[in-house]
Amino acid sequence: MINMKKLIEISEVQRTYSIKRKLLEEWKVQFEELEVEAEKLSAFFQRNYENKMIQDNFPPELQELLENRLEGIRLSAKTATRLKRKLNNEKPLEDPPKGFIPIKKTNSNPILELVEKDNQSIFLNFFEEEVDEIIKVNRDQVELLQVDIEMAEKRFFQFIEKALAPIMDGLYNGKLHAKELVIYTNDSFPDYKTEVIEWVSIYEELMEEVNKLLKTYFVGLLIPEKGDYFDELKHDPIAVVEDTEYHNEQIKELVRYGYYYKKTINNQKNFIIRPAQVTVVKNLLEKPADKEKSGHRDEGDINEV
Repeated sequence: MINMKKLIEISEVQRTYSIKRKLLEEWKVQFEELEVEAEKLSAFFQRNYENKMIQDNFPPELQELLENRLEGIRLSAKTATRLKRKLNNEKPLEDPPKGFIPIKKTNSNPILELVEKDNQSIFLNFFEEEVDEIIKVNRDQVELLQVDIEMAEKRFFQFIEKALAPIMDGLYNGKLHAKELVIYTNDSFPDYKTEVIEWVSIYEELMEEVNKLLKTYFVGLLIPEKGDYFDELKHDPIAVVEDTEYHNEQIKELVRYGYYYKKTINNQKNFIIRPAQVTVVKNLLEKPADKEKSGHRDEGDINEV
């Protein structure tokens, strides 16, 4: 008769299979939901673009600048129309493997195990070789499940990085240009400043809509501030600059947002999907460090909106 160690092994493999099967099914549901949300986001972008007008009473020079901003919004709306396609839903996730052999204790005798195999219920008499074969088959099924789960995770993270992130990148750049436009308007056409501020608020509206979708699926934005210290795990240094107002290794500018996954995955908390792109200070003559005064935070801290 089989020993208790084998019974524990059988139970553990079965428990692991159940957990992973549930996880894969959750990923399948999530991709179906994402397809719907992608369509909603695309429609939101298109609607906002079509409703955005440039007032005829604006000075011609200001109208031309706003036309450039409107073209950028049009491109963001066009990119949003491709979200559904980038989900690759024409290649659905695999169904859980069907070769798993479920085992449960019988009501009449907790020592005997009932095996559902080939659509027939049979009692295991606990010959070692028979039990070992079942364990091997079930472990193989668990490994297949894990491969499918990892493919689902990769597909999701690629969607964030290759589909949603470029939209946010474009909007963030547009927002920076919009700030410059507001300053220019204030200097050159102060009577139109309020209207221009209202006009460029579309960037915040569109970005907030994307961020709502990200939050729904446990994705956060990495937004390091000026003066934060560079962290190679969270930040991608696109350029090195001198600035004596900062210490070495401090961040001077945020170039584009980073993204991280809030749920624990593969025993890793706050998995970095894409690091934030930044410029980093490197002075030839470093002044004495004073991290506390310069707003230094622990490496575990993450900024998000």
